[in-house]
Amino acid sequence: MCLLTSRSTTFYGEFQYTKDFTGTKTLRWLTKDLNLMTGAMGTYTYSAGQVFNTAPTPDSTSTAANFAVYAQLEKRFFSRLSISIGGRWEYFQINNEKANRPVFRTGANFRATDGTFIRASWGQGFRFPTIGERYINTKSGGYGFFSNDSLKPEKSWTAEIGIKQLFKGGKWFLGYVDVAGFWQEYEDFCEFAAGQYEEGIGFKFFNTGKSRIRGVDFTAFFQAKIRNKVTIDLTLGYTFSLPQTRTPNYKYYNDTIPPGINVISYSNSSSDTSGYVLKYRIQHLAKADLNVEWKNLSVGFSARYYGPMQNIDKFFLILDDANLAFHGIRKFMESQKYGSVVFDARISYQIKKFRVAFIMDNILNAEYAVRPLGIAPTRLSTVQVSYRI
Repeated sequence: MCLLTSRSTTFYGEFQYTKDFTGTKTLRWLTKDLNLMTGAMGTYTYSAGQVFNTAPTPDSTSTAANFAVYAQLEKRFFSRLSISIGGRWEYFQINNEKANRPVFRTGANFRATDGTFIRASWGQGFRFPTIGERYINTKSGGYGFFSNDSLKPEKSWTAEIGIKQLFKGGKWFLGYVDVAGFWQEYEDFCEFAAGQYEEGIGFKFFNTGKSRIRGVDFTAFFQAKIRNKVTIDLTLGYTFSLPQTRTPNYKYYNDTIPPGINVISYSNSSSDTSGYVLKYRIQHLAKADLNVEWKNLSVGFSARYYGPMQNIDKFFLILDDANLAFHGIRKFMESQKYGSVVFDARISYQIKKFRVAFIMDNILNAEYAVRPLGIAPTRLSTVQVSYRI
């Protein structure tokens, strides 16, 4: 095993200016309910350590900078419609690599009735690879993370449309239901992949081509009060996403020594290519939370559902089947084919300014994973004491 150290220091600064043009005498019809927000921000990161030993400097150090200027206008019409439009210029630099790009966004919110709100938005994205994605190079137990200093920035756009409905029944009941659909398109999508590379067996980040993510998000909240003594809150949520590659045969890795022997694409490296679903994605997420308060006592119970992870790197299964490494991966994948349900509970009591709580996560000690090769925490019990100043 090889243990490598690293250290990072980050500086951040931002200036923001807002202006409400309401009350301006010139062009009152335009300036009424018109707001401007503008500003500039910057971050500077210095990283050093043996894990960045492929950085283009003799002392294994890297620097990253991100600067941006932005502005957004928001205008309200007829007390029912709000429209916003904005832009942002992004500049990125890691060591000697530079990139800059303007991105834009717009959105609208319409109050159809006193309790019905319809919204829509569209925006662009631009993300430069991090120092870790480009330069990390480390091994542990024969496996490693390998650098890829040829990573290109990731470009995207996102659109969303949704509706929110409020409910109220006298003084004892209120709530809302919110449903939204989203659509995301990516170019030069950045993902890590496991495989046999020139440097050895391990993980590496690549630009894997074009990807698309579509889905629906549902949230509902209901609150009931019984004789002003008991309050019952119920929150429900469900998200379905369909993350897909649009370039399944795009070759994002090709050995140079010997050339053409090890060529990797989505199609030949995925454990399950049906539907072209991206690797390591959970498509179904659901949550229910019930909380009951009576005087100073609060009792809560929640359930979380994580759908199955359909697709992973086939490389793991090949090594597992050959009894060479990653033992138990296939067995674990099969045990998770219907997903996992996790239950949590909590109870607390308020004593003047003190609140004493007992929290238990994963009551049934379920075995599940929400990221590759990372089993989620087992049952955890916590005693918490807080004081309100």
